[in-house]
Amino acid sequence: MATKAGSRGRQSRRAARGPTPSHQSNSWEDPIYFQSPAAFGAWLSANHDSKSEVFVGYFKKHTGLQVVTWSDAVDEALCWGWIDGQRRRVDDSRLVQRFTPRARKSHWSRVNVDKVALLEAAGRMQEPGRAAFARRTEENTAQMSFERELALSNEFAERLTSNKTAAAYLKSRTPGYKRQVFHWVMSAKRLETQERRLEELISSSENQELVQKFKRQRS
Repeated sequence: MATKAGSRGRQSRRAARGPTPSHQSNSWEDPIYFQSPAAFGAWLSANHDSKSEVFVGYFKKHTGLQVVTWSDAVDEALCWGWIDGQRRRVDDSRLVQRFTPRARKSHWSRVNVDKVALLEAAGRMQEPGRAAFARRTEENTAQMSFERELALSNEFAERLTSNKTAAAYLKSRTPGYKRQVFHWVMSAKRLETQERRLEELISSSENQELVQKFKRQRS
């Protein structure tokens, strides 16, 4: 039986080599570790209109392994009309995130609207990305309360809105709960703690539940 360490070693070696043309990622267990934004952009250029999803692997900073970052991956996805979705923790070193073509009525965060303007100015937007952006309406732009209140950092708000189930659940919660839980996430002194709390918030919300800490307070 393969050990976790062995699996991590194989994925580390794959990340060092980069994705091969024959590597067809189609599961959470078999993501592609793109070495650079350009590598992910090249994949999207070749597959944006023929694939329905791709699972992108990230290594955390402490591993020292250089792969595309979440922010850069989102930029490339925007250029080609794709969107980042659910993200899962694999272990202390790795994360995996699902990217898909953007649905016609999908929500546009304020962060992504601003990103598109910068990408267009830099000459990086592609026609599929422009077409997706052209379908945007005021009704599906920056409508989540936490985007307007600016209680979360831009990156955290974007990660939250990318999970539609979690975002919809939070939208239905009281303003008091949202203020409390966002402050709980952002008040942590260490980034690692903020990340862990954000993942707990997203996971709990996706399961239609309050964060355990605040569930106890309301019992």
